[in-house]
Amino acid sequence: MAVLPLRRDRCHLRRRHLRPLRRLWPQLTGSKPAVFLRCCAFAACWLVLVLFVVRHPGEAADAAGALVHALAVLADAVALITTAL
Repeated sequence: MAVLPLRRDRCHLRRRHLRPLRRLWPQLTGSKPAVFLRCCAFAACWLVLVLFVVRHPGEAADAAGALVHALAVLADAVALITTAL
């Protein structure tokens, strides 16, 4: 049984069956107006969140507390399920 020589260059490890990322990138990001609208929507969501916290800090604290409590209950449920299995 012969031992095959180890190739030092790693160009043979490329996945040649996949298209290069630079050709696939426009399909992932979409058209320029769609990307612009997505960025505007992201900024608008943060602006609404900040304005809500500034104008109603008590309600924002209650909402954050409720969210943390819900995540804690979810974590407890996952822990119970994993210990049961």
